[in-house]
Amino acid sequence: YVRIEFAGREFSTDKELNGLSLYAIGSGTTLDYIQVHQPSDDGIEFFGGTANLKHAVITAGQDDGIDWEYGWVGKAQFLIVQQDVPLSNNGFEMDNNRVNSTFLPRSNPTVYNATLLGLGRGVTPGGGDKRQGLAFRSAVAGNLNNIIVAGFSDVGVFFEEPTIAIAKAGDLKLAGTIFYQNGKTDADTVSSVTTVGTTAFDVKGWVLAQPGNREADPLFESPFNRETFSAKVKPSSPAFSGAQPVPANDPFFENVNFIGAVGNDDWTAGWTAYPKN
Repeated sequence: YVRIEFAGREFSTDKELNGLSLYAIGSGTTLDYIQVHQPSDDGIEFFGGTANLKHAVITAGQDDGIDWEYGWVGKAQFLIVQQDVPLSNNGFEMDNNRVNSTFLPRSNPTVYNATLLGLGRGVTPGGGDKRQGLAFRSAVAGNLNNIIVAGFSDVGVFFEEPTIAIAKAGDLKLAGTIFYQNGKTDADTVSSVTTVGTTAFDVKGWVLAQPGNREADPLFESPFNRETFSAKVKPSSPAFSGAQPVPANDPFFENVNFIGAVGNDDWTAGWTAYPKN
């Protein structure tokens, strides 16, 4: 039960420190029940490694919620990202290698049960960056399931061109995910991008063709209010149906009956805080 508050700084142009940076950390390190609040850059970033993450809350960051690159192949479950300040950007920013996207090992994590909350429609992106729920970049692979993506003012899902081939090959999976009020209109809830670079790719078609992905109101109790922040959904929420099963015989993952990070039991209660700075 660790809280990291008001951490990080820009030490040179475009060079910032994250709330929690993990450089090639292995699975022998336990990362469980961690909150990162108001970091000056990303909340948590994995630079390669095999570390696993469980019960993480990232609130009011000035860049991405959770970022990974350089071949991270860990596992994660029960993740909350709440973007809350004008500089907040992507929910998940996912890369393989920005210098050469073919480098191995390829980033290929397995993620279950996340709630990603943007700032809502009509919010101008901070600086030159975008506000995207899931940003698949530089040929990243992965297996993502049971995620709620809501309120990202650019798009719900974004693809960079090298990642399209990974998705078409079946090495990038996204299932059991609910999208709500991303983009500028309901027509953009999943994505308003169908051409990436020089490659035509129907992002929305790819997303909705996978098992359990849909556009629906998750019925949050109070998603965009910092003082009363909660990732819980109402008992009538569609998040209580359609959850994808976790990998069999893997003790890291808990098999739950809900989509998103929080079901009936709010595991964030009693140890998280959301002070203003």
